[in-house]
Amino acid sequence: MDTGSCDPTLIFLHYWGGSARTWKSVTCALEPRFRCVAYDQRGWGASDAPSDGYNLQNLADDASRLIRTLGLERYVLVGHSMGGKVAQLSAPQRPVGLHALVLIATASPVPQHISEEARQAQLHAYDSREMALAAINFLTVRRPDDATVEQLVQDSHVGSPGAKQAWPTIAAYEDLSAQVTKIAVQTLLLVGDQDGQDPVELQQREVLPLIESTRLEIIPDCGHLIPVDQPLTMAEAIATFLNAVEERRWLEREPGGAAFEHFQSPRRPAQGTECNGAGNTPRKLDALRGAGPLVAESWKNKKCWYINQTLMPDLHRIRNGSFLKTCTPVLL
Repeated sequence: MDTGSCDPTLIFLHYWGGSARTWKSVTCALEPRFRCVAYDQRGWGASDAPSDGYNLQNLADDASRLIRTLGLERYVLVGHSMGGKVAQLSAPQRPVGLHALVLIATASPVPQHISEEARQAQLHAYDSREMALAAINFLTVRRPDDATVEQLVQDSHVGSPGAKQAWPTIAAYEDLSAQVTKIAVQTLLLVGDQDGQDPVELQQREVLPLIESTRLEIIPDCGHLIPVDQPLTMAEAIATFLNAVEERRWLEREPGGAAFEHFQSPRRPAQGTECNGAGNTPRKLDALRGAGPLVAESWKNKKCWYINQTLMPDLHRIRNGSFLKTCTPVLL
């Protein structure tokens, strides 16, 4: 079906303690259809780590600057946990080009209410390797493979002190309940059936009632780290949801059309597609190499976007020190 427009770009916002690498398996499955942008939020991964500026509005402003810098006209915010709360703050502001919203095991828009013991566990979750491993065990249903475990531990260790402390002391207690009621785009809420951090009951009580056009989907055999526990199931759910959103928009544009109730033959993300470490097929890489040597080099070497606060919003810096002013493909 020709909807008359290209597919939107997906912007991925990672969880507290993670990095853009968390999304690698998900974007690998989605990239045959969607352009996927994953970046390290400030204080994490390779992004700049200022001494302060870690409240939700700061993080939302970073995402907005990234979107403007890339010149995106249609995009979807995909936020996981802390990233979900950042997306909840961004969406009610009705930014131009926002196509839909996907919340993955999202933090609640209302202030966090946990015991003092749980709060202390958050405060010290990434103090040591042992604590990071304990956090991974708590957030997943099945222990990831050794390479993924090492990646997750490394991501948590490189977080700056300001970023590590901001969530359990500031951002988790910010109240967005009034703002999220203004979200006006179709929203998908994905929750792991065994999520011990933000369980299904919390999502049904504190998130679902506040966002009008929300579809809740529970992913089986899954904990809080959905992109790690069930990346392909998550990718399929996102693709199916966005196909339904496009179906609805197409039907409503037709004379006498009405909003859909069902859609058929949803396009699935490719599974088992050969891809490189950045999640790109050889065919895609060959096409992109024609765009210019700098773009080709960044993809061939699997470089990763990161925010440089000094250069934003006008430029992005690639890890090899080169600079791009143009809209480029997604990086992991």
